[in-house]
Amino acid sequence: MAAYLIRHSSGQRGDALIEDDGDLFAHFVDGWVVITGAPGPGEGIVHYAVPREQVASVERIDEHVVSDESSGDD
Repeated sequence: MAAYLIRHSSGQRGDALIEDDGDLFAHFVDGWVVITGAPGPGEGIVHYAVPREQVASVERIDEHVVSDESSGDD
């Protein structure tokens, strides 16, 4: 699962966690932080958008899938 944690600047509302079963992409366009489901800005569904001056940080925090496959050491 793809996820971004958006931490807002002090004085703004709480942090935002944006999650999707597909992939997510962060774009910084014309003073906005935009999270979409497509790699190119202006493509795909917009999941979240906020003016850049209201954002302290953007962090990708995907869940890591652990494989049960052996490491090949026999």
